[in-house]
Parts: sequence; C-alpha cells; structure tokens
Amino acid sequence: MAVTNPIMRDLRSGEFARVYLLYGEEGYLRRFYRNKLRDALTEPGNDINLNIYKGKDIDIRAVIDQADTMPFFAQHRVIIIEDSELFSTGESPLAEYIPRIPDETVIIFSEEKVDKRSRLFKACTEHGTAFECRHMKEEDLRSWILRRLEMKGRRIQREAMDVFFRCIGDDLDGIENEIDKLVDYTLGREGISADDVLAVCSIRMEDQVFKMIDAIIAKDQKRAMRYYRDLAGLRTPPLRILGAMGSQFTRLLQIRDLREQGYDRAEIISRTGLKSFIVNNALSLTENIPPSSLKKGVAICADADESIKRGKLGAEMALEIAISECCRIQ
Repeated sequence: MAVTNPIMRDLRSGEFARVYLLYGEEGYLRRFYRNKLRDALTEPGNDINLNIYKGKDIDIRAVIDQADTMPFFAQHRVIIIEDSELFSTGESPLAEYIPRIPDETVIIFSEEKVDKRSRLFKACTEHGTAFECRHMKEEDLRSWILRRLEMKGRRIQREAMDVFFRCIGDDLDGIENEIDKLVDYTLGREGISADDVLAVCSIRMEDQVFKMIDAIIAKDQKRAMRYYRDLAGLRTPPLRILGAMGSQFTRLLQIRDLREQGYDRAEIISRTGLKSFIVNNALSLTENIPPSSLKKGVAICADADESIKRGKLGAEMALEIAISECCRIQ
C-alpha cells in the first residue's frame, strides 16, 4: 500500500528533504513527527550536530551559520526551529537561504500558525516538505488508536472504544497517556474491555457533567447530586462545573434546534463540528424535552453564575441550588 504521508514516506525510505515545515493546530502530531525526524537524522545521545531554537527572538544569522557548518563525523546536521512566528511576521532572510541549504543540513520548522502567502512558506513548499497537522476526524482517530494498541500487543473491543472516547475525548496527548495506562493494566492479556477502560482511564469532567444533565432531564435529583459530589470529590471548582453545565445545555439546545429544522444526524455533525457519539447522545437525550426547557436550564446556570460573581451566594451553594432548580424544570 502506498504511503501518502510524506513524513512517513521519507522515514521509511531514508531519503530526506532539506527543509520540513510541520504546522497546524494539533501540537501532539507536530511533536510526534518532529521527534521521528530528529531521531532518524541524529545519533541517540549525541546532540553535537543538533541545534534547537525556540520563540520569537531567534538570531537568524546564527541559524544560517549553524546550517552552513558541516556535521561533525555524521551524515546530517539538524536544526529545529519552534514557535518562531517567522511565517506570520513579514519577510525572513531564511526565505532566501532555504534554496541553498547544504545537502548535509536539514531544517525542521514546527509552527502552530503560518501565513501561506509568506515567502518563507512558499520556499518550504518549493524546496522541501510542508505538512499540516490537523485535528483528526473521529474515524481517523479510532484507526490511530487501534494502530497504537496493536503496536503494543493489544486489541480493544468496540464497546470499549466507545467508552474510551466518552472518557478521554479527542486530545491526543491525553489519549497517548491513557493508552499506556491501559497497556500496563492489561499486562498478560491481549483484549481490552469496557470495564478495563472504566477502571483505568481518567473520566473527563465534561462526561460527568453530561451524565449529570442526563439525570437532571430525567428529574432524578438524587442521581444528579451524586455526579456533582463525584466532581467535587475530584476538587473540580464549582464555577467550572457550572460553566460546563451551561455549555452542555447550550449544546443540547443547538442540536435540538438543528434537528427541528430538518437536519439529519450527519448534517448536524458537519454543522456543529462535534464528534458523532456526542451528537448521538444529545439527540437521544433531547428527544422528549422541549427547547423551552433547555433554555430555562441555560438561564438558571447564567443566574447562578451572576449570583456568585456578585457575591450574593457562595459558589457551592449557588451550584447546588441550580442543580435542584434544573431538576424541577417543566
């Protein structure tokens, strides 16, 4: 099967460009590919041919001097430049230098944001490789998790994968950490079950709040307060819980409105940018509740927030009252 990722293609072939630009919002992927390139181009534990520059105040002359320096008893000299903002602050002398980088030198840029109209960006694409590190779509993320687990000798059940997403979300740094914990927990066996995920993985606050909203809509105040106490036991600030409650009510209202306008599940996912399992849960949760009730929930949370900020009520008391009032919404 052909390798479409240019970074992985070069890593497999051992033939490297003289300049790489890793850019985009997914910081984990930028770090991942940066490290892969660094490790492939340098000897482990020997940083004599590795130079790293970070931040806006980079001495470009020093970078060029290092790039022009022959590697010391090695095939490559590697220069890593991170978070420099060189691609968004006008012209850079590096744009003129890139076409004449020595064959022995590889420059790796890692930037969250770039201006694709800049001469530096165009120089990187013309004389090297520019690779955008985007947030993964859910199906790609699931495949990525499966591959990571397979590399570690594990298989995860479909139900367990759904639970994993509910617990962890789509943060790649968090996912990588939780995968390692799952692998350690299931030492000596191959399969990972939903019970394994629940036993090991950190539960996201948003997931607990969603469960609390589920209990509120069901008018089950006892269960709603149990979820609140679980969050309080984790020392989650009351204002943060309240803000998440308001956000969840707003999200449910948005999804309910889109459904009433005639949009199907796929269109709602596309318009909101939410993961499919979030939309599925929201559609199920709001099936028998009118939009007016969701609006009341948003208003109750807003009133509680104002009471706290004006000093009328303590944060914990205001939150508990808000939960109680939301459970009585008609």
